[in-house]
Amino acid sequence: MVRTPLYIDPMIDFAFKKIFKESGKKHLIIRPINVIFGLNIADVEIEESEQLGITSEEKKPP
Repeated sequence: MVRTPLYIDPMIDFAFKKIFKESGKKHLIIRPINVIFGLNIADVEIEESEQLGITSEEKKPP
């Protein structure tokens, strides 16, 4: 039986949030940012990007 490896693509919004926000592993994103940009960031906040509408017209996709 051949097993297909399971993985999650961090380039997808859902996956990014699952990996870095919900799992409590913010340090996995903080360190590369600090190294690449020469910063000293201690914490990051990943905010929701969905903009849910109030009316049915606002909820429709563009």
